[in-house]
Amino acid sequence: RVKTKFKEGVKAVNSVVRSTPDKFNQFIEYYYQINDERLLQYLPNKRRKIVESLPQDYQIKATDLLKENRYTLKSQEGLIQFISDLDK
Repeated sequence: RVKTKFKEGVKAVNSVVRSTPDKFNQFIEYYYQINDERLLQYLPNKRRKIVESLPQDYQIKATDLLKENRYTLKSQEGLIQFISDLDK
């Protein structure tokens, strides 16, 4: 799911401090589903929190996989590779 946040800019208070413009930031949230359950689980961005969010029987395998391989978990391809290796 793609979320967009609006951050309002700040005008310069004096000539030493620069002003910042308004901007939109996009965030991508990932979810996973285990064994045809109807409930989707949120998948965090950080490695440790990903392992903690998984069920107990997957946690040990996930920590071993993360130590052995260097997955880029910030990208969609890296997450897909990690989940497919975890599923094997």
